[in-house]
Amino acid sequence: MKQILFVLPLFLASCSIKPKEVSQMSTEAFTIAKVFVKAKLATPATADFPHVPDRVDYLGDSLFRIVSYVDAQNRMGATIRTSYGATVHYKGGDWSNVNNWELLNFSSK
Repeated sequence: MKQILFVLPLFLASCSIKPKEVSQMSTEAFTIAKVFVKAKLATPATADFPHVPDRVDYLGDSLFRIVSYVDAQNRMGATIRTSYGATVHYKGGDWSNVNNWELLNFSSK
């Protein structure tokens, strides 16, 4: 029993975001992921994202995995839907500043 009580404080101390903040930060992570995704599009001005992503997972240590899609025009002018996955890391500071985030992984299909 003493081992469990010792491990719990270590686990809680290792979390960089408090549990009640995870929901809010998930929304913010999706907002920032859209900025990173737009930068990869041929015509970013045509990007149309859903209001809520398909999925946002908090991976711990200020890491978020976002799975969603974007509708945007390609270079030929046709609107296509692209599914994507992005892993972003929040470095701290003002969440709305893209410089306080980094894109660790991105995939699309």
